[in-house]
Amino acid sequence: MVQNIILIFTLIPLYVLSFYSYFYPEESFLLGRRWQYKEEPEISESAITAIKFTSVITMISLTMIIVFSFTDNNFIRLFSFIGLIFYIIVRGHQLLPK
Repeated sequence: MVQNIILIFTLIPLYVLSFYSYFYPEESFLLGRRWQYKEEPEISESAITAIKFTSVITMISLTMIIVFSFTDNNFIRLFSFIGLIFYIIVRGHQLLPK
């Protein structure tokens, strides 16, 4: 039980970073790299959607890690993993340039 609590406290900063990246993709893209540019760089829409996509995947994966640590039910683990793969395939296909 203590391991699960430590795991949750360890994953909280990753959740915060993922939420920040999802809601402020331009700022998170420049996080730590703003000094490299004299002017404010213009980030493309495809880069913004890629940042949001990876943020959602990260949030889902972290949630799955927490759920897996609390349950030993293989059906829930399999269903969650298949759902994540399905989301990655469907959403990734929608993001492909047409």
